[in-house]
Amino acid sequence: MVFGKRNLILTIAALGIIGGIIGLVVGGIWNPFAKSEERKIEKSFERLLKLDKFAHKINVKVEIPLKSIEELEEKGIEKINLQATMEGGVDKSDFKNPKSQSVVRLFVDTAGMSFVLKGEVRTFGKKIYVKIKEFPPLPFVGEELNKIKNRWFTITQKRYQKGDLQEEKKLEKEMKECLASHRIFVILKELGKEKLREETTFHYLVGFNKEGIRSFVLKTLEIVHRYLQKEEDEEYLKEVEKAKKDFQENFEEIWKYLKEIKFEAWIGKKDGILRKIVWKYEFPLKDHKELSNEQESEKGKFHLEMNFFDFNKEMEIEEPQNAESLEKFLQNQFPPLLPEK
Repeated sequence: MVFGKRNLILTIAALGIIGGIIGLVVGGIWNPFAKSEERKIEKSFERLLKLDKFAHKINVKVEIPLKSIEELEEKGIEKINLQATMEGGVDKSDFKNPKSQSVVRLFVDTAGMSFVLKGEVRTFGKKIYVKIKEFPPLPFVGEELNKIKNRWFTITQKRYQKGDLQEEKKLEKEMKECLASHRIFVILKELGKEKLREETTFHYLVGFNKEGIRSFVLKTLEIVHRYLQKEEDEEYLKEVEKAKKDFQENFEEIWKYLKEIKFEAWIGKKDGILRKIVWKYEFPLKDHKELSNEQESEKGKFHLEMNFFDFNKEMEIEEPQNAESLEKFLQNQFPPLLPEK
């Protein structure tokens, strides 16, 4: 069985933490304050998020070998390559109405066939706008999907429809304070100085801090649990309760995996601002229990690179006009799949 249950859970846990970092940075939520000089990596995030404006380029690559699946090997499908890029900027100069813009590209290659999805995402305050510029050909629905191309749509965030904005602000404040009070990373090695975009940076090898991760995740779940109680969202409340219980019971097993994760960080010499993160990781596709003593599991490859630059430089991000509701459009075009509520 490809992706044993244990390896899948642990891989998702790690990707969740790194994915959280991406979301917090690009979304402008991460803003930890700390006096400890030991929190050098966390403080570089803080300085980045204090900026009114910055540009970013994020690149993710995944390679999954499929030779162990005989049915696919017979068809000449030996591996799948996936690549996603997100390039754009964040402008928080109007703190009541922050905005961002990202051009997104997803590329999939397997057995000589390639599929490309290109689009753009813009945010203005709580509003999200999306535009699909290119997508792979799909049978039966190709003509209908063509109607989506190069048109701006809005995506409704339902939790803001009924949520109390004051409570949202309190939640965000608590999350920032939670981040500020935890030492999540440890510097494992200093790798010298390097030039990035004509700026001298310090290069570090970084790992996770065991107690910091444990305390941070549990505290975060407690905050979310308390917020959901006020929202009376029973479905998500049960999910958070289960997540907290599972994390507490399985943390030592998860830590065996997380402690092996190391990534590189580049921090500006003059300003102490985070400039770049690179994480390379190979993950087994089978649990050791599924293998004989002579066998060795095939490994997938994961590569993440995040770059931050053009600090406080002017950028133009315009709010799309005459955007349509994506939900209503899909309900009209595909009523059997998305019936009206």
